[in-house]
Amino acid sequence: MANSTQPAFEVAAELVAQLLHQCQLLQHSSDLSLPIDVVQGLTIQATSQGYIQFDFSDEAIANYFNYWLHLLPNNPVPPGSWSKLPFATAALHHRIFLLQHTHARCCSLLRLAHEHHFIQLSPATLENQSNYWQIAVPTALPWLTETRQFHTNHATELQLIGQLVTVLDALTDWGADSPNSSTLPASRSKGAMMLLTVAEGLSQAFYESHRCWQLMGNLRTQARDRLQAHLGLILITQRLLYQLLHDQLAIEVPFQL
Repeated sequence: MANSTQPAFEVAAELVAQLLHQCQLLQHSSDLSLPIDVVQGLTIQATSQGYIQFDFSDEAIANYFNYWLHLLPNNPVPPGSWSKLPFATAALHHRIFLLQHTHARCCSLLRLAHEHHFIQLSPATLENQSNYWQIAVPTALPWLTETRQFHTNHATELQLIGQLVTVLDALTDWGADSPNSSTLPASRSKGAMMLLTVAEGLSQAFYESHRCWQLMGNLRTQARDRLQAHLGLILITQRLLYQLLHDQLAIEVPFQL
């Protein structure tokens, strides 16, 4: 038990030891909500300033992405569960249009890669039978190099990866606290604006990556694994934007420009 006279580092070190013990217990528990190879890729350590630092390896994040991509909502959130946006203004319409454009752009790039045979989209995707797009070939995206580092190592790609993880975590948190019909309208409106801001952060990260690492300029010059890993980031961006805009905010989501 920590006391008020202990240095911050010692307190943090004690907490780290407890967290590591809990992680070991979770690996043998049926209550684990994530694949075990994601948890095993977590490193927890105390810093000299007394903070606790959590680090996931590239391989753990890649396993998390693969796990999430193979999930389809068993009980999709009813459109508008977070309520429609509280007011309609020209500025708000412009913000929504930019997000719709981002989603359509992701779809366009994935179709382009399919047409050039770098990936194969699933039949359900091609036949417009599923709004949650999937890549059929390769069956497992080659996220990692032989040294188990991300292929997608451009600075803007790494920023996009960080934003994707942030949105996935946010959706998990909001899913647990999603407001019901008894929630006050003001709370639902605040939640809607928060989700819009999260979607904008993802959109901005995508466009920065797209600007600095253009797919069309790399189709014939980059290794196939490298291209497919980048396309995986585009796929996750598409699916998260659809989930944020359509499932949560009841906003129409176009699939082509």
